[in-house]
Order: sequence, then structure tokens, then C-alpha cells
Amino acid sequence: LVWDEEVAGSNPATPTKTSNSLLLVFLYLRTMFTVYILYSSECNSYYTGYTSMPVSYRLHQHHFNHKGYTAKTKDWNVVYTIKFKLKSNALKCERKIKKRGAKRFLNDITSR
Repeated sequence: LVWDEEVAGSNPATPTKTSNSLLLVFLYLRTMFTVYILYSSECNSYYTGYTSMPVSYRLHQHHFNHKGYTAKTKDWNVVYTIKFKLKSNALKCERKIKKRGAKRFLNDITSR
């Protein structure tokens, strides 16, 4: 993956090119995907999701900037997180948890 950017050199008529591929590789390798499970005692309910943002910021969005399922209540708490380097692996894990059910998934991992 190469992203070239024109940078003005000593002669503005012929800008030089610099490769930012190392920066992009660094940012790509630094990106982590987190699968998280939230719990609301008010609803007695779990919510499973994934994000590339910090989980604390994503939780804030669920509390204040959300119109979906988690908008029902404001007492959601993070009860489980797991990080992945690849988005595809995070999505597989999220699907696995949703298929099993978050409560049963949590019971399975705590009984090991």
C-alpha cells in the first residue's frame, strides 16, 4: 500500500514526491479491533459489538449519541473485551458471541 503525496521542493514548478507507505503500515499495524460486551442491569440485557475506537469512547457513544438498541437505557457497562489485529477475526468473534448469546458465552469462559 503506497500513498504518495506531493511536497513542494526548492523548485515549486517540479514538486518532489515522498512515500508515506511506512506511516500507513505503522497506522495499519497499530489499528486494533475490539469485540466488547456491554451489560445493563436496568434492562437485564447484554449487547455485543466491535470497534476500532477505544472502548471507553464507544461506550460514551452508546450512552449519549446513539439511537439503536442501547439507547433504551444509560447504565451500560463494559463486562468483556478482546482485541484482534484483523477486522475479519473481530467480526468472526462477534458473530460467534451473538450466535451463542452473550450470557452463555460469558458463562462458558468463566467456567473454564
